[in-house]
Amino acid sequence: ADRFDGGSGALVAEVEPGSPAAAAGGDVGDAIVSIDGAAITGPAGLMATIRDGQPGDEVLIGLRRSGRLVSLSATLARQPAG
Repeated sequence: ADRFDGGSGALVAEVEPGSPAAAAGGDVGDAIVSIDGAAITGPAGLMATIRDGQPGDEVLIGLRRSGRLVSLSATLARQPAG
């Protein structure tokens, strides 16, 4: 869902152990606001941006955490089957 506080981004509701998000240091409650400088305005935009990448691509994730902007580096992985 879109941010309820008037901000933009995609709110992280869950981080799977062992996932690229977990490896990068992502946390529940983070709001992803950009990937490689491209603004993320909601969950659909986040998924579209990730789908445009290839497994193994390294991306720079901009997020808002506890009111601060944080940058994390993550490596995209193949979506698990099922």
